[in-house]
Amino acid sequence: MRPAPLVVKLGGALLDDAAQFPQVFDALARMHQLHPGGLVIVHGGGKAVDRQLDRVGLHTERREGIRITPPEAVEQVTAVLAGAMNTQLLGLLLSR
Repeated sequence: MRPAPLVVKLGGALLDDAAQFPQVFDALARMHQLHPGGLVIVHGGGKAVDRQLDRVGLHTERREGIRITPPEAVEQVTAVLAGAMNTQLLGLLLSR
């Protein structure tokens, strides 16, 4: 039986700090090589989402630090997280 994958969460603050990318992605590449169950990477991107929503004039509410996304903003949030952020991360990982 194959071991369960290792789940790693990359927060949005980390993703906004390109100076940390080499260390972080080298570490992820090593984890991938060493962990027989593989990796599942979950990423944030809250600041990038906030910037995009500001650009298009949509505003969200926060409750206890958690964004409450209104239905009209879901398409923009998806575009940032599943599109731009995911593509950026995949490119960085594949380059290692």
